[in-house]
Amino acid sequence: MPDKNDKNGETENSALLMLGWTDLVGLVRVRGVPVSARDVTITRGLGWAAAGQAMTPFGGIAPNPWGATAEVQQIPVPETEVTIVDASQEPIRLILTRSETKEGSPWECCPRTFLADALEKLRTEYGLTLKATFEHEFSITHRDLIPTEATYTFAAYRQTAPIIHNIVAALQEAGLPPHAVEPEFGAAQLEISFSPADGLKSADETVLVREIIRDIAAQNGAAATYAPKPAPHAVGNGMHIHFSLWNAETDAPISYDSNGNYGLSEEAACFVAGVTRHAKALCAITAPSPLSYMRLQPHSWSCAYKSFGVQNRECAVRVCPPYAKDPEGYAKAFNFEYRIADGTCNPYLALGMIVNAGLEGLRSNAALPKAADKDPADMTDAERQACDIERLPSSLEDSLDVLLSDEVAASWMPAPLRDAFVAVKRTELQSVENLSDDELCAKYAAVY
Repeated sequence: MPDKNDKNGETENSALLMLGWTDLVGLVRVRGVPVSARDVTITRGLGWAAAGQAMTPFGGIAPNPWGATAEVQQIPVPETEVTIVDASQEPIRLILTRSETKEGSPWECCPRTFLADALEKLRTEYGLTLKATFEHEFSITHRDLIPTEATYTFAAYRQTAPIIHNIVAALQEAGLPPHAVEPEFGAAQLEISFSPADGLKSADETVLVREIIRDIAAQNGAAATYAPKPAPHAVGNGMHIHFSLWNAETDAPISYDSNGNYGLSEEAACFVAGVTRHAKALCAITAPSPLSYMRLQPHSWSCAYKSFGVQNRECAVRVCPPYAKDPEGYAKAFNFEYRIADGTCNPYLALGMIVNAGLEGLRSNAALPKAADKDPADMTDAERQACDIERLPSSLEDSLDVLLSDEVAASWMPAPLRDAFVAVKRTELQSVENLSDDELCAKYAAVY
């Protein structure tokens, strides 16, 4: 009989540690090693074909410079290791990685390194750190589930309660306790939010949370999808990104200034102005699927315009004044929300581009635009012009063109990473160009 001495009841002879990394289409690719090889693997890593970074969501490989010979090393990041526990299945161990070249240098096409580099520039140039958290919206499907039309209700929650309870239990077991769970506006749609964490950790946690949610739903006979549109006329799933700025030395919040424009400190105002200014270019990275543009429509609380506002959920970037009675608590909770992202994005690339846009705003001393006080779609052309509001790209094809035409934004990604991303996305678009809207939604819902 094999020993059962692992803390979670795994058999020593069969337990695997899965190494995972998030590729350019936001999917976690994995390789496994026996748990007994954990320590050696953490030191040496595990090889992986570089061309794997050019895979589309649907199995093909886009044109790339690596071919069949180039290889990178996936180096585990120990602090990201989690055990995914579900009562009906054996526990699964998962650890995230960063990518290195065979010579031991950071690989320039590693999304995690891209974010780490952006955060390091923010620290060294301005003495700032960024804390962030991602809101997870997803839709549940199950053969026995007939969603109620009364959304946000206790009845809506109860329909998915057994599944969501198991998801929450698995998240807590993995050391990722949710901040809040709620039934959302869509049928059988849920949202789970988390407390903010330092930038790189927040992206790591987002990757792990997405995998845990999908895995536990599947183990309970259901499917959880982050697809931006589960069906053409369904309510969309977003993945809003909240962020705030902090002093790197003192860990004090610096986003809020009671005397600042809209309550923003000078540094935060420049940072947010940079993110808003480049929002159209960011779309290609943060809303990187054809379905993303079914979701980014006017009058849908998803944002269809490059815009800035205070508590305005139709704006691309909004100020989120918190509910806190004491000044210290208010300053800590004061944050900003980037609303264009969804669950088809790579969280490292998305947050890395936001940080780079904010850095550009700081470097150029960018001025905040006038805040939109209503839905930009309901404004006149003159009102939109006064707030520097423009329509976001209406398709992924347009977004890729806008990214490349914005020379500043396009320069933030190392050229091989940027070119590989664009090639992958254009190949992905070719693979789905003949699908109907219904077929397109079903295809992405099955993968994401």
